[in-house]
Amino acid sequence: MTRRAAHASVLATISLGAMIVAGAACQTALEAGNDVDPTGDGAAADRAAAAEGATPGRTCAWDAPFDAVPLGVDVNLSGVGNPRLSKDENVLVFDHETLPSRIPQVRIATRAAPQLEPRVYKSAAVDVGLGADTRKARPSISADGQVLFFDVQQPDASTRDIFNAVRDSPDGSFGKAAPVMAVNTMADESQPFQTLDGLELYYVSGGAIAVLDRTMSNPAAIVLSVPGDHSAPVLSSDRNTIYLKAPDGNIVVAHRTNTAFGFDAAAPITGEAAAQISKGIPGWLSPDQCRLYFSEGGMLYVASR
Repeated sequence: MTRRAAHASVLATISLGAMIVAGAACQTALEAGNDVDPTGDGAAADRAAAAEGATPGRTCAWDAPFDAVPLGVDVNLSGVGNPRLSKDENVLVFDHETLPSRIPQVRIATRAAPQLEPRVYKSAAVDVGLGADTRKARPSISADGQVLFFDVQQPDASTRDIFNAVRDSPDGSFGKAAPVMAVNTMADESQPFQTLDGLELYYVSGGAIAVLDRTMSNPAAIVLSVPGDHSAPVLSSDRNTIYLKAPDGNIVVAHRTNTAFGFDAAAPITGEAAAQISKGIPGWLSPDQCRLYFSEGGMLYVASR
């Protein structure tokens, strides 16, 4: 664990039912001159939707049922998990427990022909300058594919910190990773998730869900305390739907009508593939909310509706 002072501001605790998104933003790569335009014009997302059989411009109901299929064999190596994507779904990041050490490392994959083979990606390891003996997992990539967040556990550490790395173009190499000082404390910080608008970073801190909000002029970290040890937060593009891994091991989903209000009570996943999806770990939800990427049993899947 990197030694540093605890958060300068007091951590406030609220329930999931009254969750108000307001948080902190300090020394991230985005604020150090590497800001991006994560929203785009929507054309790439429409093309990706069409490739998956969805109708461009439409949005799926947040509570509609899913059906799931595995991603291509090139990314479904033994011991993979936690898929996250760019907005157009052409860049996929995930972690892979490499043999023989079983220490997870970050991999990045690209989809060369989304119209022809929407679930086929070609992957390669990501070098962020931290060494093969350092645990690097739960990656999350920005909408434009240029900013990467992930959690790190050093060989001599008992807890994790959140790091990020930046590259100059969507097909370039990432620079050396650095700790995100605004979120890391003496507790365990892990499982970062960037919202598509680039304004918030959700993560797990000391067993509670927290959020780093770049919109505040005087940042203050807010811990979102939910009943039990929920984990793996995944937000919809409008930030009104959240997927979580519940304490009982199942994926649950909660919804709210507006970001100014709290989420309703979390509910189980529905549909024919509910049993398979629920036992997995949520990874990423497409902008139209029609595809949920998740991992289960050491494999990567996409669930469509």
